Amino acid sequence: MHELFETGDIAKVMLEELAEKLWAYMQNNLITKDEASMEIESLEKEIETLKRLESPLTQEERISYVPVEIAVRELKKTYENLS
Repeated sequence: MHELFETGDIAKVMLEELAEKLWAYMQNNLITKDEASMEIESLEKEIETLKRLESPLTQEERISYVPVEIAVRELKKTYENLS
């Protein structure tokens, strides 16, 4: 694993920030749907970047991404249901 950071920790923080923004959008219209879409895209790119930085991934490292990827899919579903 990369010495400068723990991938899972960074991804969790990013997910929390995105979830807060989406929640704010849903509850108070504080961000636009386009902004929420950009946040989701940004998060997906960051996860892919982190995976490349750690490449080649061990089985354990690949498994560590599963919860993050599931959470991103759930956020995308939430976003799609905002319409």
